Amino acid sequence: MQNSSSHFGDCRLDQAERFLHGRLVEVGPRGISVRSVGGNRAGEVRFGRFLRNEKVTVKKIVEKAGKVTSGRVDGLHVLAIQDTTSFRDDGSGNCIVGHATIAVEAEQGTLLGAVDMQLIERSGGRKKPPKNRPLREKESYRWLESMQTSAAVLNAAANVTVIADREGDIFEMFACRPKGVDVLVRASHDRNLSDDTGKLFFSLEGTPQQEHTVELPARPGQKKRTARIGVRFACVTLPHPKNRPIEQGVPASTSVYIVEAREIDPPVGVQPAQACPEDKVNRAFTATAPNQLWVSDFTYVSTWAGMVYVAFVIDVFARKIVGWRVSTSMTTSFVLDALNQAICQRIPSQADGLIHHSDRGSQYLAVRYTERLAQAGIDASVGSVGDSYDNALAESIIGLFKTEVIEFFGTWKTVGQVEWETLDWVSWYNNKRLHGAIGHRPPQELEDAFYANLNTLDKVA
Repeated sequence: MQNSSSHFGDCRLDQAERFLHGRLVEVGPRGISVRSVGGNRAGEVRFGRFLRNEKVTVKKIVEKAGKVTSGRVDGLHVLAIQDTTSFRDDGSGNCIVGHATIAVEAEQGTLLGAVDMQLIERSGGRKKPPKNRPLREKESYRWLESMQTSAAVLNAAANVTVIADREGDIFEMFACRPKGVDVLVRASHDRNLSDDTGKLFFSLEGTPQQEHTVELPARPGQKKRTARIGVRFACVTLPHPKNRPIEQGVPASTSVYIVEAREIDPPVGVQPAQACPEDKVNRAFTATAPNQLWVSDFTYVSTWAGMVYVAFVIDVFARKIVGWRVSTSMTTSFVLDALNQAICQRIPSQADGLIHHSDRGSQYLAVRYTERLAQAGIDASVGSVGDSYDNALAESIIGLFKTEVIEFFGTWKTVGQVEWETLDWVSWYNNKRLHGAIGHRPPQELEDAFYANLNTLDKVA
């Protein structure tokens, strides 16, 4: 049934899209596959046909979502929040990267809808291209494109503030922002200032600060308290990076405001108020005893029933897996289950000074996860954005899992099959597999030897 007013050129496709959207909202938190979204065989066939229709493209779906969102922003101050995630990562860098932008009402935090989505296919991991390549030829150009799209889709809003993570710290994000759009980016590069006046991160030295108070809610292990936050800011001029050519329409310099917020005199023994835990490991994945350093990460497994996720918690001392979990959804509860298993099995104490290190995945930065770490007396550490080396040990163990289990068995039918084989592999890995990094011994054998030696020293003493 052709219809010129239909977004997909067919009213039946529009009806299927609306039904698909409703089902995604309903079942999304539990994990998404065509089978689960369809609900039954008829629904599965319907959605399969819809997604395979040549008129249904990613561009068309994103445009439709943008039109719906555009109708909700009139006169509002809207936050256009960008972020990147990966799908179907096989552990070898072969994956699809999704870069999404959502619109959020600034005052109440109400989700208004999707603005943009870009899909990038990576093969064999992220390549390191020559630094002098034009920005348009780099993956990072997605941040700029999404900003331009946000300006167009949200043009009815009273104000638009584009928010990006460290990966969005790109000169053109500031220099080429559309009229009426503000940009808020967490600084990643300590840039040179124009006219060789110094470095960005030291530009606030000597600048007076304004003090504000913030009420911090109670958390496990921490009482509700009032934090004094010192805020400093200044306007600085940034030159265009010297490592790539200046493209047409891009200015040679641009002015930005740098803002710094730090807690003033935090109480002794209390974690200072901050946006994100610092990287306390700095790629030094070493430990002299158990329960000094844990690393965490999770991976993806494609099955006939849909995507399955497997999370691990590893003790760095002997490379022993101390917690794991298999799930059909990558929620905070999923990785929290693996952490709770590790805590119950190892029973770390405050005296251990245990550090838990992870990447900047939203699951590991969630309030529930960080609260559980604090409750157990574990210090959180988080690597930088987009750098796999900052969590290399966890990724190397996951690489072994992918090679020795997932790729070895080939086809996976159900989540139960993945869970059983993971259980079997973890037991073999901990108790029998020889690990070159620890002297070609199994992790459990190294830990047993450590505690036996400790007991001997205690007896001698």
